[in-house]
Amino acid sequence: MVTFSMPSMRRLLPSGSLKQRRMLHMLRRIAAAACAGLAVLFALGTVTAYIATVPVVVAIRHISRGSTVNPTDVAVRHFPPSVVSDSMIGAVDDAAGRIASIDITNGDPILTHMTRAAPMVPAGSTVMDVQLTSSIDELVVGDTVQLVSAFGCGTDADRTITNEIKGDSCILADDALVMGISTTADSSYADGRQLVSFAMAPDAAARVMQLQEAGAIVAVMQ
Repeated sequence: MVTFSMPSMRRLLPSGSLKQRRMLHMLRRIAAAACAGLAVLFALGTVTAYIATVPVVVAIRHISRGSTVNPTDVAVRHFPPSVVSDSMIGAVDDAAGRIASIDITNGDPILTHMTRAAPMVPAGSTVMDVQLTSSIDELVVGDTVQLVSAFGCGTDADRTITNEIKGDSCILADDALVMGISTTADSSYADGRQLVSFAMAPDAAARVMQLQEAGAIVAVMQ
């Protein structure tokens, strides 16, 4: 007797169907993870757009008025745009080498009005050290001052060295540019004169050289 048997439907299924289902399931999970990652990326981009920062140069140590700002005196910090003004300096190179117009405290952002460019000797001028008897506390490198002989210009004959005489004093230099300031008094003078370097016209320098040993010279702010 011949016996016929029908193959099981389970056996008729392709041998790779389980592997394919697993592969499809894995691909779906990968696609879902990729979509979630892209969504997070776009969300972070949106948030970052709202919290974008701006570089600002900040003092990391005290900078005294009249001193030169060194690159090691400042650093860049980032702040939200809402608290940053156009007057704030954003790069160290824009602050380094400039002269502090005021005392700058550690942590202060550097504003454009807090510093000034280091002075350049004007064409045709000469630089010389002058012993001042007046206070130098208010002087800053880059200031322009009058140099005045407190005891006048000497005898009537000597008064021809200047055309500007006011009472018992005379103006030796009308627009002397402060190039440098000594931090200590000149010990060779009992009255505590302090050396300040000025750039001035040659004729003004000649007047100063002639009279600074004879009497006190003071700087008058303009």
